[in-house]
Amino acid sequence: DADDALRVALATRFAGAPLDSLVDSAGRVNYDRPEHLDYSLDMVRSGHWGVDITSTLTGAAADSVGSSRYPAGSFEEVPEAALQVKELREGDIVWFVLDPAHPAARKLREDHGLVIGHIGIVVVEGEERRLIHAASSPLPGEYAGGRVVWVPLATYLARVERYGAVIVTRFAD
Repeated sequence: DADDALRVALATRFAGAPLDSLVDSAGRVNYDRPEHLDYSLDMVRSGHWGVDITSTLTGAAADSVGSSRYPAGSFEEVPEAALQVKELREGDIVWFVLDPAHPAARKLREDHGLVIGHIGIVVVEGEERRLIHAASSPLPGEYAGGRVVWVPLATYLARVERYGAVIVTRFAD
């Protein structure tokens, strides 16, 4: 039900916080709590979004650039060119790593400490891996922005230039 969904959502963003302390009497959530996971890489590391399986995937390597928050080499990623999409399973969460070669992505890394710029869920249709994600912008010829969409993962990776690698988490089978 809706209350259960809310509890799960809050638990995944507020690691270790007592759920009854997160929402005040007016229904507001305090995002300044120290337990709030502000950064997506912290969400990956929390384990609430599945186990980080990135290091088990073909082509996985330590990030060589880092950000103003995370030092180089502090996490594993799979570069786009090395990703074997057939290794991904239904329900895997794909975290898109900002490409330091892309000027706007590099600025997000340097100025805000961000490493991950987007997230989506893998759906397997036959042999194809598709991505379900919240699209804020259109991808011409594929979908309009401002909605949740499905697109072949390979198409998304080839067409969206600001991401250069992925991190993948997986819930237990």
